[in-house]
Amino acid sequence: MMNASRKKLYFNMVLILATGTLLKEDTSGFVHAAEAGDEPRNDANYTKTPISAASKLCESCNCIRDKGVFDCTSKQIGATSFPLEDWQSLNTNGLDVKLVFLVSTGLKEITRFPPMNVTWLDLSHNEIATIQTGCFTNLTLLQVLDISHNRLKSESLNPDVFAGHYSTNEYMPLSKLRVLRLGANDLHSLNPDLFEHLPALEELSLELNPFKVIDQQSEIAIASIERLVSLDLSYMELEDIPKYLFHTPRGLRYLNLTGNLLQEVPAALSYATALAWLSLDENPISSIVVGTCKSPSQMAGLSMVDLEHKQTHLRCPDEAGNNPSNDGALLMGLLIGVLLAIPLTAAIWCVYKRGCFGLFGSGTPAAYSRAFYSRTTLNEEF
Repeated sequence: MMNASRKKLYFNMVLILATGTLLKEDTSGFVHAAEAGDEPRNDANYTKTPISAASKLCESCNCIRDKGVFDCTSKQIGATSFPLEDWQSLNTNGLDVKLVFLVSTGLKEITRFPPMNVTWLDLSHNEIATIQTGCFTNLTLLQVLDISHNRLKSESLNPDVFAGHYSTNEYMPLSKLRVLRLGANDLHSLNPDLFEHLPALEELSLELNPFKVIDQQSEIAIASIERLVSLDLSYMELEDIPKYLFHTPRGLRYLNLTGNLLQEVPAALSYATALAWLSLDENPISSIVVGTCKSPSQMAGLSMVDLEHKQTHLRCPDEAGNNPSNDGALLMGLLIGVLLAIPLTAAIWCVYKRGCFGLFGSGTPAAYSRAFYSRTTLNEEF
């Protein structure tokens, strides 16, 4: 009995020692693997090495390397635009972005962009209500900026949003920006200095904003754009246009006033002297004063509409007050005189060369005979 119990005890001790040895070897292997920098691989929980930030952006959006296009249209990217490091990774990975489309992405806030060669930035059809100060400062080559169809309010759109880098010639300009689209937001007024950083601005769109009236602040802002060529003020519920709105931008050529509440043709148009295209469609204009011509006499009493229907081509009046239409008789007389003078001059020349047929000679028989004969030339003698 005693021997059996002792044998059983020995057996349990050997089993415990063997188990401890195996556990030690397994643990030491784990430790050595960790010290070597390799995690123990678990195929069920193993994940691949994370891809680069640039790859992430181009996986969720469309990147066209040869055209420099980054297109995230209709991709839900979150409430805030990409962080700086993600944008910078596009350049570091060989994609020189020039055209950026973040259309219908659900953006609510735009943060500052890093230095990029972007020339076209489309942020339309989002829910943007906030734009960080100096958001576009580093986009020094930006030419077209579309922030239409968002939720921008007058208070959130201040001049510093468009501030550029310091310049000795101009006040922190975005010197390349030519086109700015702010249509379909919630703007009721404009900061008077809103465009002070945009010296090259040529095209401004404010359509579908509930202005109702262009107040003094907005008038100052628009009138300050010296190079303005195209202005869209359609569907803004405007009842009138300030008289001197177009006094400063004398190069304005395209003006869209469609879909407002204008009851007469705005007097402000008299200052838009370079205007080439104008739309007053969908306005409740009840009457238009039809101007008629007093002069010239051929057009007296005719309206401009009549002249257009007759395809009449007008010309500027002569500075000296001369009327070319009265010069017909004089020109005809000059023409007849020239036509008569040519044969008369030729006849006189012939008579002179022939010695006047003796009419103005000495009257002697010899002189009379010589009038009918001419001296033989040297060639005829041979």
